[in-house]
Amino acid sequence: MNFSKKIAMGIWINDIKNTPLSGSNWPDVSIDGQLLDDCNNIFNLIKKAGYDSVDLFGLLAGHDWPPNIESVFKDNRKEQVNQIIEMAHSKGIDIIFGMGIYSWGFDEIIRHDPEVRGTNPSAMCGSSEASKKWQEKVIEFVASNIDVDGFHLEASDQGRCSCEKCAKENNVEYYSRLNKEAAIFIKDRWPDKYLLVNDCGYMAWGDFVDKKDFKYLYDLGNHIDAFIDNGNHGLFINESDRKEFIKGLNCEFGSAGGFWVYPPQRWDRLRWFLPYIKKTGNFLKSLHDDGGRVCEFYLGPTINPGTEINIYAGGLILSGIERNLESILKETLKKLYKPYKDSYLESIAEIFLDAEDAFFNNWEPCIKPFELPEEFAADVETLVTWSKNTPERTVPGELFLEPLVGIGPGEPIYLINNMTEKGRKSYKKDLEGIIMQIEEIKEGFDDGGRISRIITCIKNVIADINIINK
Repeated sequence: MNFSKKIAMGIWINDIKNTPLSGSNWPDVSIDGQLLDDCNNIFNLIKKAGYDSVDLFGLLAGHDWPPNIESVFKDNRKEQVNQIIEMAHSKGIDIIFGMGIYSWGFDEIIRHDPEVRGTNPSAMCGSSEASKKWQEKVIEFVASNIDVDGFHLEASDQGRCSCEKCAKENNVEYYSRLNKEAAIFIKDRWPDKYLLVNDCGYMAWGDFVDKKDFKYLYDLGNHIDAFIDNGNHGLFINESDRKEFIKGLNCEFGSAGGFWVYPPQRWDRLRWFLPYIKKTGNFLKSLHDDGGRVCEFYLGPTINPGTEINIYAGGLILSGIERNLESILKETLKKLYKPYKDSYLESIAEIFLDAEDAFFNNWEPCIKPFELPEEFAADVETLVTWSKNTPERTVPGELFLEPLVGIGPGEPIYLINNMTEKGRKSYKKDLEGIIMQIEEIKEGFDDGGRISRIITCIKNVIADINIINK
């Protein structure tokens, strides 16, 4: 049995855009003609690759739902959102609406309504009846105004309230309760909506859920369709306990791909080249062996040739988990690169595998949070909390190439925080060898410019390494 739910995780809507948004802070949730074109193209790609759903945050709001919620439909926003939804539905792809629970979207409401304020300016108090009413009002508005097929519920990504009442619950109990209340509200009114809960932020990076707290997740699982142990900043269900944990769930269990690049909003889309077919494929096989049947596989700008291959091959893996990964890669390359001869297919497959090895053979997977240079540590520290007991587990599932927030393209922090000077030199040498391999075969494909874009990507990575190592 393959994965039963194959979700393409679009993250914030402009993360799939093929042009950068260098003048705006993250997350930019504007919609323009370029984004609509890119949505159409990526929906075509994921349909061919076998995904059945796309999960999107930012269709209606980013940090701020306005207190007058209806005003979110200013200008032609409703028409634009409906156009995106209709594009997906016309291709047989479901839309899962990314919904922050008590956080992600409530900053302005928290400033507006003192009844929902707790100890966190970006998260409503979890013990306030007013907070619950605001959450239900937002859900009611979305479900009544746009044709979404399900909801991705996420209560934990921006922290929590720790007032005297809320502090009585630990994180697992607290976040699970908020997600459960939202799930019950939705299922009572729209029982056919697909519901998943993503545990991003449930724990400090490096910690695991204690087995005594499984009961809160099991209770939550009685009201949703899938629980996703996402793995952005560490898996929170210990992999040695995962099979046992899944057996106790009354919903399906899933994760992301084990490793992914978070799309850098402000960067040129050809500034990196990082295929990870083996990395994600091996993780997904392990997840499946333990009983996982749902995946949220992260998307990105498909103009980047590494990103495009990761997405397409990821879909084929989810639909054929027993298949050999190299055969999946070759099927993907044959469809997208159209080699004139079998020997060219063999060569381009070897190039993608070599590029993956070049990165992972040279990176330092543990981010070492207490040793980061100050100018790069600050951004990471605003996103996550570190485990005090096991900081050595700070290995990214989600790799940030540049600082997440800021105006203008950021420093290539993935080459700084996750690579030593020696590693960068070795990575550069490997990439230079890959360019030589590509030059020998670049005329052997009807590839729509993809080979040329690979060369540009690699040269840009080398340029970044040269600046850092200067």
